[in-house]
Amino acid sequence: PIKSGYLNENNGKIELDEDEKGYVKIWRMPEQNKFYCIGADVAEGLVTGDYSCGIVLDEDFRLCASWHGHCDPDVFGDELVKLARFYNDAYVGVESNNNGSSTLRAIVRKEYWNIYYQKSYNKIVDSMTQKIGWNTNIRTKPIMINTLTAYIREMWLELPWETLISECLTYVKGDDGITTNAQNGCHDDTVMALAIALQLLLEGRDESYEPEIPRDQKYINDPLEISANCEEYEDLSIDKYGDEEYTV
Repeated sequence: PIKSGYLNENNGKIELDEDEKGYVKIWRMPEQNKFYCIGADVAEGLVTGDYSCGIVLDEDFRLCASWHGHCDPDVFGDELVKLARFYNDAYVGVESNNNGSSTLRAIVRKEYWNIYYQKSYNKIVDSMTQKIGWNTNIRTKPIMINTLTAYIREMWLELPWETLISECLTYVKGDDGITTNAQNGCHDDTVMALAIALQLLLEGRDESYEPEIPRDQKYINDPLEISANCEEYEDLSIDKYGDEEYTV
């Protein structure tokens, strides 16, 4: 990253207080009039548990920043609001499962407006309904993971973060060949946050949409050059890279 630190409000403006140990990492600073999305995966906040993670993508499918650390779910909501305001009032999608509801309530209390609502068709009332946040379930998880897999494989995403790529390398299929999760002893918070951010960025686009990125300008993120953060792993999360086959 080009900068690391903590986001704080000063006279109504969000500023980065630089600190290499900070929860926020920045690869690209916000640009005026640019559109940004934030995908967020919420953890319990335990020091020894999973991390809460927010990932910022820009309209060109580039990872611009991340928030990654341990804190209570409601505090994470406050941090996401600061991150979103820093990036031009970014469009924020928070996983609503489990602790995500606390994070979403905190965001609403801050009166932040640009929040993702998941839409679905209700057969009983014959109309579309919407609920705040991204709900990961048996229907939506394959969509988000398969889409992320394709975008990594086709090099449509710029991913300069070692932690993220390491987690991709240890995100595997279960014994049933269907379910996907982090391998034992590993984390998947960055993977899930990225998958949600990508879904927000693709919202409203046709399923056949493909980014118009010339082959010589595609984002090369070589996972084979980065060591995974686990002692052992059997499968890698990118289903095809070069001449070798991987699974998700």
